[in-house]
Amino acid sequence: MTDLPPGWEWASIGELCDINPRYFDNPPSDDEEVSFVPMAAMEAGTGRMDTSERIRYGTFRGKSLTPFQELDVLFAKITPCMENGKVGVARNLQTGRGLGSTEFFVLRSRGAILPEYLSHYLLQPSFRHDAERNMTGAVGQRRVPRTYLAEQVLPIPPLAEQRRIVIALDSYLSKLDAGLSEVATARSRVATLWQSVLNCQLSRHGHESMWSIMSLGELSRGSSYGTSAKCAYNGQGVAVVRIPNIVNGRIDLADMKYAMDATMDLSSLYLNTRDILFVRTNGSRSLIGRTAVVDEVAVNIAFASYLIRFRLRVEIVRPRWIHCILESLTWRRKLEREAASSAGQYNLSLAKLKKITIPLPELAEQDAILAELDDQRSTNDRLESSLVVAAVRGEALRRSLLAAVFSGRLVPQDPNDEPASVLLERIKTERAVQPKARRARSIPKNPNYEQGSLL
Repeated sequence: MTDLPPGWEWASIGELCDINPRYFDNPPSDDEEVSFVPMAAMEAGTGRMDTSERIRYGTFRGKSLTPFQELDVLFAKITPCMENGKVGVARNLQTGRGLGSTEFFVLRSRGAILPEYLSHYLLQPSFRHDAERNMTGAVGQRRVPRTYLAEQVLPIPPLAEQRRIVIALDSYLSKLDAGLSEVATARSRVATLWQSVLNCQLSRHGHESMWSIMSLGELSRGSSYGTSAKCAYNGQGVAVVRIPNIVNGRIDLADMKYAMDATMDLSSLYLNTRDILFVRTNGSRSLIGRTAVVDEVAVNIAFASYLIRFRLRVEIVRPRWIHCILESLTWRRKLEREAASSAGQYNLSLAKLKKITIPLPELAEQDAILAELDDQRSTNDRLESSLVVAAVRGEALRRSLLAAVFSGRLVPQDPNDEPASVLLERIKTERAVQPKARRARSIPKNPNYEQGSLL
C-alpha cells in the first residue's frame, strides 16, 4: 500500500459498511409504496439510477428482493453488469426506501465514508477489472463474492475532506460528462451524415429504375451460419471472428478468441477474401444486419454463430457494393423491420437475408460510384477519428481525476480536520457498546420467486 496524506487511513469495505442489511431503519407499512429498482434501472458507468417506478411494499415484502434505503450504495455483483459499472447511490426514493434486484450488493455506510466517495471508488475501471478476476460461478452467471468485496481496502480521508472531494469531483465530472455527451451526439450525427451521403449518391445517379434487382440469395454462391464452438482468448484451436471484430465494414483482428478444442475441424467455415459477413443477432437493433467485407487478413479464420456468411458471385457484384447499399438509410430500415425480437434479442434469419433485394448496376458503374464514395468516406472517417480521440481523452481525464481523488491530490488537506483514524475508532467503540438494533420487518428470501425479470 502506498503512503497516505496526513489524516487519512486505510480501511476495508467490511469495516466501513454493513453489506446487504436485510432491514430498513424505518420499515414501511404494507400499504406504503416504495421505489423499485431492477438492474435495468441502473445506468452503466455513470452512477445514475431511475427510482421513479413504485410498488406497494406489502405485495412484494415476501419476495426475494433486496431492500435498501436513501444513500445506500448499490453495486451490481453479476456479470456483465458489474464489469459495465452498474454502481450508484440511492437517492430520491419513495418514502426513502426501495426494493431491487437480488443481484445488487447494498453497502450502508457506518458513518466514516460518504456514499458518494465510495461510489466513485467502486466505479473505477481498475477496481472493476480486479473484481472481474475474482468472480466465481459458471459462465454467464459469475458473481463477485461477498467476502471479496468486504475485504477490499481503500484510502479514507477525514470526513470533512471527503465532503470537499465530492463537491469538487462532482463539479469536474459534470463538465466532463457534458463534453462527452456532446462528443457522442456529434458521432451520431456523423453516422447519420454518412447514411445521407449514401442515399444522395444513389439518388444522384438516378438509374435505379434501369438497374437490375436481385435478391441476396441470387447474388451468392452459398451462405451459412457460423460455429457455436466454445471460444476463449487462451483457446488452442482456430481463430474465430465474432461480432466485436465487425468494425466499420471490415474485419478487425485486434480482439480475437480461439476455439477451445484444438482438434475441431472448422475448415468448412473458413473465410475467403470478398466474403461478406452479417451480424444476425444482437441486443441492439442498430447492430442487426451490420456487414463486413473479408479481406486478406481474415483468410482461413472461422466465424461465430452470431454471424452469417455469404459467398458472393463476384463476377456480377462487388462485396463493397452490397455493404454500401445495406448501410444506407433506406436499407437499414428494411433490415431492422425484418429483425424478429425475442427475449430482448433481435434476430435476422438466413432465410430472410436471402430475400433482401439489392439494386444492381453493371460492374463498371458499381466501381465508379464506389470510387466517389471512397473520397467522401475519407472525410467522414477523419471526422469520426477526431471524435474518437476526444472521447478517449475524456475517459483518460476521468481516470486522472479519480487517481487524484484517491491519492489526496484533488483538494488540499486541512490540519484541523478530524483524522479518519479517530472517527473510525470512535464508530468502532460506539458499535461495540450499543445493543443490536431490533431488525423489524426483515425481508425473507423466497427461493420459489422468479428473479430473472429483475436483471
